[in-house]
Amino acid sequence: MTTVNGLPAHILLVHAIVVLLPLSALVLVLTACLPSVRRRLAGANAILSVLVVILVPITTNAGEWLERRVARTPLVRAHTEIGDTAIWAAIPVAVLALALWWRQREAGAAAADAGAAVAGGAAAAGAPGVGAAAAGAAGEGGATSARGDVGVPGSAGADADAAVSSGSVVASPEAAASGTAAAGARQAAPAVRGGSASAAAANRRVFLAPASKAVSVTLIVLSILAAGAAVYDIVRIGDTGAQASWQGQFQQNPAPRGR
Repeated sequence: MTTVNGLPAHILLVHAIVVLLPLSALVLVLTACLPSVRRRLAGANAILSVLVVILVPITTNAGEWLERRVARTPLVRAHTEIGDTAIWAAIPVAVLALALWWRQREAGAAAADAGAAVAGGAAAAGAPGVGAAAAGAAGEGGATSARGDVGVPGSAGADADAAVSSGSVVASPEAAASGTAAAGARQAAPAVRGGSASAAAANRRVFLAPASKAVSVTLIVLSILAAGAAVYDIVRIGDTGAQASWQGQFQQNPAPRGR
């Protein structure tokens, strides 16, 4: 990219770098220091910082194209040399922004795993009672069945006739025990899922130790250093560019107006 609407592209792109790189550096420090900001802006700043890294070489290439088409002065040469350092200011900001975004993802996954483990533990604590009830129902059903087998001759038929004449239907003990066991299985299913979530959390690899205070402090210090270096570099680039463009190009006194 060399020109945009008849103007050198460099003078337009450099304004994007001058605004976006300090903005990304500022958000980097905020996301490193404040967890609430990190949860909201870590992903957006990672995208912004990578965009800046992509824009910097495009801007410097457009500046080199423009340098060959203007007078070669020491100020222009100084601006060009300082402009080549912009990429080394943008890369650390992008790397740290990506690291903070990834660490926030790991922290979110750890929190979700902890919630699943707590839910699974609660379900597992309630499941034994249901199993005991199922076992009791099954035993009671077996005893009833045994009593029916050893009962008074003819009483089974009389009871059946009475049930039919009254229109009532009595479930068999085996069916009751089966239903209670099925309820116990449904109650135990969350515990199984909780155990699976705990196993998955144990197998998940963590690279940036979201719970480590030492890693947090290290990222904060590195982010402040990288942001300060980026802002300082942008100030130098802007200053040399302004001097190269405007020094000796204007008068201290206003020009007389023609009548």
